[in-house]
Amino acid sequence: NAPFSFTPPAPQTIVAGQAVAVQLTAATTTPGSFPAILKATTDAAEATIRLQLDVDPAGVPVTETFTVGDVEQVDVLFVVDNSGSMASSQQILATNFTSFITNAFTQQNASVDFHLGVTTTGVLDGTGGPLVGPFLVRCNQAALETQFEAEANVGVGGSGIELGLEGMRRALDDDAGSGNNAGFYRPGAALSIIIVGDEDDNGGDPDVGQIDPSLVRPVDTYVEFLLALKGGNLANTPIVVAAACSPISCE
Repeated sequence: NAPFSFTPPAPQTIVAGQAVAVQLTAATTTPGSFPAILKATTDAAEATIRLQLDVDPAGVPVTETFTVGDVEQVDVLFVVDNSGSMASSQQILATNFTSFITNAFTQQNASVDFHLGVTTTGVLDGTGGPLVGPFLVRCNQAALETQFEAEANVGVGGSGIELGLEGMRRALDDDAGSGNNAGFYRPGAALSIIIVGDEDDNGGDPDVGQIDPSLVRPVDTYVEFLLALKGGNLANTPIVVAAACSPISCE
């Protein structure tokens, strides 16, 4: 009687070091919340994760909330679209940063040591991957807001072929040890990635392959990359990836 189906179907056998992506599809159109249990077993142990799977009416906005406990360090990477249509969106991001940083300065989060970095989706113009400026750390709140506003306004002269996932990967891999990126990523810290754009990632566009075949990567390869960063163990160093985009362009 489960209202969801798995793709690929469960159970799945995973060899050591391997990751598997599972897609859940609702088998009902009736709105509601449904409890679920996900079990993982090895020869020596068993882990159980309790989930709540929600079905919402079509057309109703969905808010996703991720709660992570006992995190002392967080690296936050913003990947901002720098194509020609993004000027107003960049300003909105910079203006609303106040609410983000206000939460970071609450008493509950007062001890969290965070790094904030900004790169772009402009891999083809050379700006996607390198941080646009020195990464930001906890300091005076007003000063931090001013610094972020300057970095978030990355300009609109970048490539119209937006490659946010690749920009993310390069920021954490190819460019991780050089320039402004050096020291930003910490293996022992939680990692939060926010991709801001006004259209879908163009990594699957055939035109990209004609420019540089190495840039055509299935989304699964980025999932595997992120898992590998943490050695496949997200218990103490969780990763959250979010995308903010125009509801008209992004589907």
